[in-house]
Amino acid sequence: MKSEKILHILEKPKAKTYYKIVEDKDDPWFIYIQKIDKKTKEIQKNSMIIAKDLESQLKLIKSDGWEETSEEQLTYNIKNQQDRK
Repeated sequence: MKSEKILHILEKPKAKTYYKIVEDKDDPWFIYIQKIDKKTKEIQKNSMIIAKDLESQLKLIKSDGWEETSEEQLTYNIKNQQDRK
């Protein structure tokens, strides 16, 4: 993905990963759901869905306990988790 638009960021308390859901700016029909390691920032899983399936996938992820957050809040939470160790 050359350029992307972040649609959602989801995290779970004490989880080692977070979800980032992005739209490819060059082709908004495709949405990427990325599961990313908080420590290394490495993408652990990258799934592609079509835009019309976004809401059902988002509901599925949220039903598993993941909550919406902002990039700023995620950065703050990651730093706090690392400081506690």
